[in-house]
Amino acid sequence: MKTKQEALDWITQSIGRKYDFDGYYGFQCFDYANAYYNYVTGGTLHGDGAKDIPFSNDFTGLATVYKNDADFVAEPGDIVVWGSQLGNGFGHVAVVSSADFNQIVVVEQNWLNGGWTEGPKRGGTGWETATKRVHTYHNPQWFIRPSYSQSVVKKAAATVKKAAQKVKAKVLPPTFKPNINRGRSNEAYVMGTIDSLGAEVRKRKGSRATGFNWDSKAGYSLNLGDVVYIFEIHDGWGRIYTGDLSGQGSNDWIWLGRLQVSKVFK
Repeated sequence: MKTKQEALDWITQSIGRKYDFDGYYGFQCFDYANAYYNYVTGGTLHGDGAKDIPFSNDFTGLATVYKNDADFVAEPGDIVVWGSQLGNGFGHVAVVSSADFNQIVVVEQNWLNGGWTEGPKRGGTGWETATKRVHTYHNPQWFIRPSYSQSVVKKAAATVKKAAQKVKAKVLPPTFKPNINRGRSNEAYVMGTIDSLGAEVRKRKGSRATGFNWDSKAGYSLNLGDVVYIFEIHDGWGRIYTGDLSGQGSNDWIWLGRLQVSKVFK
C-alpha cells in the first residue's frame, strides 16, 4: 500500500499519458482507474462497466466507499464513479486531483470518447490521453478512498517527537482555519470550549445546489466553558455532533467565532 503523497504524485505524473491496463479497447476510463488503484493498493478493480466498481469489488482493508450526498466533500486521491447516466449505461470513473464543496478536479481518460479510435479491440489505440478536468458533483455518484499506508507519516511524527524532546520545546498544534470548508468526518477535526458570549445551536437547511443557511434554531444553547468537538466545517459554521447520518443531534451547528480551540486533531 502506498502513502497518500505517493498516490498524489502518481496522479500528477500521469497527466498526458495513456493507460491500457487490460489490453482491450484502447485507453478507457476504467483502464486509468485500474492503473491508479493497482499502483496504490496492489489490487485490481473488477466490473462489467465503471458503474459496477463500488459493488463488484471487495475493498476490505484496501479502501472505503462513500456515496455522494449533500454533506460529502471529496479528497485528493479518491476514485470517483458515475452511474449509468454516463458512458452509454456503463458509467464513468476518474481519480480526484483536488476538490471543494462545490466541484471536483479529476484526471480521467476517454471523457471525449477518444480512448479507442482505431485498431482491433485487443491492441487498439486512440488519441485521448489522461486529462485534468473540472466536474460538478452528481447523483448517483460514489467515491472510493484508498486506505493509504501511514508508515511515512508515523516515521515523520516520531522524528518530530524525538526532536521536540531533545530540545525540550513545546510543539504547537496546527493552525485552525474556520473559514476553510471541511467535509463531514467520523472523527473530530478540533476540540474547544465555548467563549463567554455563549453559542446558540442552529440547524442547517438547504442544499449544495441552492445554498445553505443556518437560520433555524435547534432550541438550545451552549455556555461558557462547554466542551465541543467539531466534525464538519462550512461557511464559518461547525457541526458539533455526527452520530448517525440522521436523527437527533445529527444536524446541530454553532458559529465557530464562539469556539476557543484547544486541540487540533487533523
